Amino acid sequence: MSSPYLLLPNLNNFAPVVGRATKVLHQDNKSKVVLLEFLPGQGLPPHAAAFPGFIMILTGEATLQLGGDTHQASSGFFAHMAPGLKHAILAVTGLRMLLILQLA
Repeated sequence: MSSPYLLLPNLNNFAPVVGRATKVLHQDNKSKVVLLEFLPGQGLPPHAAAFPGFIMILTGEATLQLGGDTHQASSGFFAHMAPGLKHAILAVTGLRMLLILQLA
């Protein structure tokens, strides 16, 4: 039988950022949790998701666009995004972030 929980004691213990990478840490019919990594200058262009989402910056610095607002984000930064909110991110330094999508 599989475990009823996922335990990752320290997300920063993954290998250092060496390029754009994504790792799905968890996915079920209600949520999806993704670890994203970017080198300086890498990121995601403006886009929108059909589901609410949460972003947490784990390490590094980034410029984050949420709707018409621009924010400088660093370790500890947290944001909630409503469905359909146009957003984008650009890494200023090596960046590791967590994306949580609420699918249901």
